[in-house]
Amino acid sequence: VNQKRHHLVKDAKLLRRKSEKKSEGRAAAAAITTTEATRDGDVPPWLCRPLNKLAVHLDRPNHICYSDMVLINWRECRRPDQKARSKEQFHPGRENIGSIRIVNRFLAVPAEEWFWRLHVAMEGEAREVIHAIHNGIEAIQNDRMNEVTSCLNQLSNGIRSLIACHPDPYPHSARAELVLWRRLKPFIAAGASLKELSCFVYAGHSPILPTLFKYLGVKRGRHRLQRWRDESVKNMPTEHRKFIGMIESTQSARTYLKSMIAHRKRREESRMHDIAVLEVSFNKCIEQLLRFCSRRSQLVCRCVPQAAQWFREIQMKQEAEYLTRSHCALLVGHQLMAPLPRSIDRGGGGTKTEVKKSLYEDVADDKPPARRPPPAPNAPTLTVSGSSRCIDSVIGGT
Repeated sequence: VNQKRHHLVKDAKLLRRKSEKKSEGRAAAAAITTTEATRDGDVPPWLCRPLNKLAVHLDRPNHICYSDMVLINWRECRRPDQKARSKEQFHPGRENIGSIRIVNRFLAVPAEEWFWRLHVAMEGEAREVIHAIHNGIEAIQNDRMNEVTSCLNQLSNGIRSLIACHPDPYPHSARAELVLWRRLKPFIAAGASLKELSCFVYAGHSPILPTLFKYLGVKRGRHRLQRWRDESVKNMPTEHRKFIGMIESTQSARTYLKSMIAHRKRREESRMHDIAVLEVSFNKCIEQLLRFCSRRSQLVCRCVPQAAQWFREIQMKQEAEYLTRSHCALLVGHQLMAPLPRSIDRGGGGTKTEVKKSLYEDVADDKPPARRPPPAPNAPTLTVSGSSRCIDSVIGGT
């Protein structure tokens, strides 16, 4: 704190010249203000003024948040003989998590260093997820189904990388996370309850979960985790909020898939296979997202064990329920291969095109396929293939 006080005047002059340093300056001012408020209970006005001005200029809150501790709070830890690299050259991830150094810490304990490094690596691995979502939005707008399928496969691999960031088993005992968040809570979430703290550990103010849920079109719920994701957007950087707004204004992957099933011309038999492959790729993303949420839930139960039962049995149960309900039923292939109704096979009216149209209307409304009507008491004659004679079939007679 004393070191940052010494450089505060010089940094204020630097901020007026370099706009890209304003986010880092706001994060540093928020960390100093939080430390002063936790230690003395009163923050001097000369410290609040630059923080408030930077918060208004950047349209960000005037308190510490997730992005201040993760997105701009790291440097590369290199050897003395190693050449320094910029953030554009060094990409944090699970493979080089040991080379990440956290700049601002409140407790300076190994568990805190490990926790923030885990999330820096996770945000670094999210590059593939964001890239796949961005390309998928463009493919949906241009109605390029094969590119949408490719983007969903890339998104599934990206979510798998996010899952791999979480260690299994964890490098230390669960008591380390318990003690960590018991001491870290006054700095990060001073007035929050244990339930709100568990939501912060689960999702933070990260854009990863909101973008995945909105792009895939996961059904919205009314549980606390859904409300936390909606409210956390206002604490994100401006670029993240704009990206989430762009996703909300476009068609989701699930809506696009249902429109392909409902309105695509059925004469193109090759397109049927593409729709089925698109459906499989979408379901893989939902399954990987469910696994990712499960790993986040395990971390919450380790960090906030007092609210573990409530979080696991109520919140995660509802979260998994909405994710499962967003899973598209694999009905396309079954409808295409289903035999035609007997009334049409026997000349009972209607063409094959009309039958397929009625079947796809059922799929578009998420209804099960219509059952075949029961046979009439006096069925018409059945022609035996390979022979000119007919057999009178009387169902229900002797």
